[in-house]
Amino acid sequence: MELILDQDKWDSFVEESPNGTLFHRWDFLQIVQKYTGYRLYPYGIYREGELISIIPFFLRIQKGLKMMISPPPLPMANVPYLGFAMSPAFHELPPHEKLVAWDWIVRDMHRGLKPTPNYVCIGQTSDVSDIRPFEWQQYEVDQQYTYVLDLRRPLKEIWDGFDRDCRKNINEAKKHPLSFREVSDVDRFNETMKEHLTKDGPTFYHRRDPAYLGELLRAFPENIKLYFFYNGDEVVGVKINLGYKKWYMSWMGNVAVQKELSTNEYFYWELIKKARADGYTRHENYGTYNQRLNLFKSKFNPALEPCFYAQKKDVLFETMWRSYNAVESFAKAIRVK
Repeated sequence: MELILDQDKWDSFVEESPNGTLFHRWDFLQIVQKYTGYRLYPYGIYREGELISIIPFFLRIQKGLKMMISPPPLPMANVPYLGFAMSPAFHELPPHEKLVAWDWIVRDMHRGLKPTPNYVCIGQTSDVSDIRPFEWQQYEVDQQYTYVLDLRRPLKEIWDGFDRDCRKNINEAKKHPLSFREVSDVDRFNETMKEHLTKDGPTFYHRRDPAYLGELLRAFPENIKLYFFYNGDEVVGVKINLGYKKWYMSWMGNVAVQKELSTNEYFYWELIKKARADGYTRHENYGTYNQRLNLFKSKFNPALEPCFYAQKKDVLFETMWRSYNAVESFAKAIRVK
């Protein structure tokens, strides 16, 4: 395993990789590095001289502990997963050879990480689901999920799969002068999100300078789109979606500014139709653990796909982190009293 410092080589691999995402692109990673302050380590893994996999890590140092993470924590960059992107040759291997190669990749990655980390965490895309090589290396594996709609199906079939109340809300919303426009006002987007998520505590929108989103929009104007939703001339919702290859993601936003009108279902449906018309075949709505949000996301009858986070801690990390958390809990208890 070695660092890849050639942007063209890196991006060419991401473009050809069946599971290479927009989050893997060189400029995206550089922007994440700039705004999080975590140092980027773009690694390539070679097998018999052939580049078979890449994985971008970010080094985070906290309280003297070195953490190699891929991706950074969600509140810092709002990147839901990153991890390994594989070559087309890897995906074409027979099952036995694929397992041997996958096990070799994971072991080579763990041996080759420099600086030697106290903690490693990898959030993997849903199409790489074999967790066994991580378990064989004593990683803890946390299974998560993402929602996916197959856009190759006829529109009527997709529509018929929606919850009855969802279809009713969409039809009711059609009676109003609703529209959406692509905009670039990241400041207003961020303020809208902060206002409507205040009760959720310090979210990504409270932590991150909106200039981060502005730079991403400028770097990927064909892939990342900011939309404002209108009822007449009044803004009733905000949304950022992204598309790459055949994959389309409902990424950020989707708050309803005007509570008395169910605009979220209507605009979600409009953007599904637009994604399908633009040639995307897979629509993803990441995040399945918030019960309130799941009640909304599940209305559209998406498939539930598993994905995973794998993490490994050394003894020093375990000891220091437990001690730190114990002190914090004690201090919090004193403050409460």
